[in-house]
Amino acid sequence: MSIDQVRGGRERFAESVVEVIGAKLNSDAPNDQSYLRISVADADAATAGREFSSAVVATALGSFPGLYLTTPPGSATEFMIGWPTLIDASHLRARVRVDDRDVDVSVPTRTQPVAADEARTALAGNDLPGTELTTVRIGTYVGARSGDKGGNANLGLWVRDERDMPLLEYLTDPDRLTTLLPELAPHEIRVYALPNLLAFNVVIVGLLGNGVAASLREDPQAKSLGERFRAVRARVPSTLVPQLISTEA
Repeated sequence: MSIDQVRGGRERFAESVVEVIGAKLNSDAPNDQSYLRISVADADAATAGREFSSAVVATALGSFPGLYLTTPPGSATEFMIGWPTLIDASHLRARVRVDDRDVDVSVPTRTQPVAADEARTALAGNDLPGTELTTVRIGTYVGARSGDKGGNANLGLWVRDERDMPLLEYLTDPDRLTTLLPELAPHEIRVYALPNLLAFNVVIVGLLGNGVAASLREDPQAKSLGERFRAVRARVPSTLVPQLISTEA
């Protein structure tokens, strides 16, 4: 069954997402660990509501006998669209409450331009000729937290030891990130180095669509993205993981 079988197909909706979540087709896992999730959004509540869900039920009933539904037909729910923006500080009043007292914080009267960060030098595998590769689980070396800012996802990554910073820099090359997490490939990736924190912040532009309230993703706040990244096994140059080499020697 696919959304294209519903009257009008994908083109009928402003936005649609079809996901297969859980076990793969050749997996021995129980069948209740794998399901097809279809989500649609549209400015017309009738189009995205009961008319759509009833059509899905009717289509499913004509599909293979083992297919069952997780929810009955229902009405559409409203969503909000959010976007990040900047507001001039003169329009805001900053106030801090300390020891039951309100302290007004004045707006700086002078500003100073900040020099742009230097362009990163990617540590691509072909830049290290003759270097052997080894497979590591990223979470062994890297900590992560992730979340949302409007329609963008933030992926914060850090290491405990500065000796692991070259490994983290290697892993956060934008092209390599799209290899490790293929769902990032269609999106712009911005990487910010935070060397004093032994960390990098990765911003994936548009991964969450129009924001949490309007996102059709299973995880609309990208809360699981960090652990998803840590669970990946990556092929990396052996020279970037000297501790692993000495342990296995």
